[in-house]
Amino acid sequence: MKIKKPGQYTVSDGDDVDVVGTGEGVVITMTGGEVRTCDSSAPVIIMTGGYVSTLYSSAPVITITGGDVWTFGSSAPVIHQSGGEVRTLGTSAPVINMTRGEVSTFGTSAPIINQSGGEVRTLEKSAPVIHKKKTKHKAGRPAERTMRNISFSLTTDQIRNRSKTVTRRMNWLKLKAEDRLQACVKCMGLKPGEKLQKLAVIEVVSVRREKLNTLLGVPQSEVAGDFYTPSEARDEINAEGFPLLTAAEFVKFFCASHKGCTPETDVTRIEFRYVDP
Repeated sequence: MKIKKPGQYTVSDGDDVDVVGTGEGVVITMTGGEVRTCDSSAPVIIMTGGYVSTLYSSAPVITITGGDVWTFGSSAPVIHQSGGEVRTLGTSAPVINMTRGEVSTFGTSAPIINQSGGEVRTLEKSAPVIHKKKTKHKAGRPAERTMRNISFSLTTDQIRNRSKTVTRRMNWLKLKAEDRLQACVKCMGLKPGEKLQKLAVIEVVSVRREKLNTLLGVPQSEVAGDFYTPSEARDEINAEGFPLLTAAEFVKFFCASHKGCTPETDVTRIEFRYVDP
């Protein structure tokens, strides 16, 4: 779908939207799906889920409580963030007001970040001005550690019965051992009035990138042993929570349930343990 004129639009799971050569007067409310603004002027996006990329857009205003935002070469975006993940790539003078979530500035010029929570990463000499407000805590009570939510909509039962200790993801590139995550039924695309269903608190044991087809015995390189033997692949599929699937069936299932994934795609393998009893 293409948006070419002002108006109010709703975007949800499965929708794929381009805002082309316009933007002023465009208001998009999204709970899922994907929105791209190309050379647009001042679009307003209110998102609780989904994916947004602003490509060379001027002054977009984005309110994000969930989902994923990339600003590519955009000028002066204003982002109000209380969740989700924001990346500014080659962007000029963004202003980010954040209480939660995660921000990464890549090669960005003069960002201003008003931070009272969440996490900020600065790369490639982006030199942000960060106004960080310290959160006060009551005496005798330690500050709670902020945890990111992670969805297990396809393996909810396996998390509930704790048969799953490994998960593969397309992204999660910055995860590290000992990070704690809140496992949920789903994190994005919640309908109005629908509440987050928490399943368990998990702690990352190890994390690495590998090609999905290493489960099929395909080497990643000339290095010996950088793939799974049939026995190791069986253990992996069991740890994923699918004891009745073969490695080939699991790879087919994973590709079918992750847009753009092929057996040759690099994925993030996350091994975890359950923290709460």
